[in-house]
Amino acid sequence: MTNCVVNIALPGRVEERQTIRLHCVASICVVFLCFLAQKPYQPAAATARRQGCRLAYLCCASRPQQRSTGDQPEPPGLAIDNRENGASDGQTKELRDSQGEEMSRVVAQHTEQWTALIRQHSKEVYELRRAQLEAHRELATRVALEIQASQEKEMTSQHERENKDLKAQQAKHSMESSKAVQNDKTIRNKAERDRRVREVNENNTKRFIEERKRLLNRQGNHRENLKKEHDEQAARVGKSLDEEISLLELTYRESSLAAKPVAAV
Repeated sequence: MTNCVVNIALPGRVEERQTIRLHCVASICVVFLCFLAQKPYQPAAATARRQGCRLAYLCCASRPQQRSTGDQPEPPGLAIDNRENGASDGQTKELRDSQGEEMSRVVAQHTEQWTALIRQHSKEVYELRRAQLEAHRELATRVALEIQASQEKEMTSQHERENKDLKAQQAKHSMESSKAVQNDKTIRNKAERDRRVREVNENNTKRFIEERKRLLNRQGNHRENLKKEHDEQAARVGKSLDEEISLLELTYRESSLAAKPVAAV
């Protein structure tokens, strides 16, 4: 009995390995006792016992190892695995932290570049729109002056025609009046005729002066109204452009302040 030593490398916990060894020792003892009692060896029973031992061994081998608790020491391999897992977790955490820092730096850099691009774009749009409005003001002023000059020229031509027509009418009326006095049969002598001619000329002169004054007043009013209308047109154009420029400046200032993280009040 003492010489029968069975060394079987079995996986699993210590209790499981001891149980398998006990089964093997029991089988050997049964065979030895049968030999001492001069009983024939039964291969079927021995085969059954060997199969039972093998089945127990397979069950113990296939059973998952449980983590030792209490005072039972952990196997050396498991401790090494735990240390390796801890080191791997530390490396993973360090890698994750470094990747997070790198991602934050890249996002901050991209945000700064995008903000600078938006500011530059807003500034270029503002300058371009401001230059366009100034060019529009200059063009509108030049066109308005040209139109006003043409209107004033047309008005001057109209006034000249009116003056010419009035003078022609007055000259015609004066000639007709003088002719009427000359053809008047009721006038007996030359002195009476000359006196009537002077009276007609004086009356015509007063009438002509009044007509010319009325014409000049009407033309002056027309000229003043036209000048007033031109001034109002220029004021409307300038006011409209000033409002657009003010709105553009306000929008640009708001966008510039909105792009800044901190605004001084």
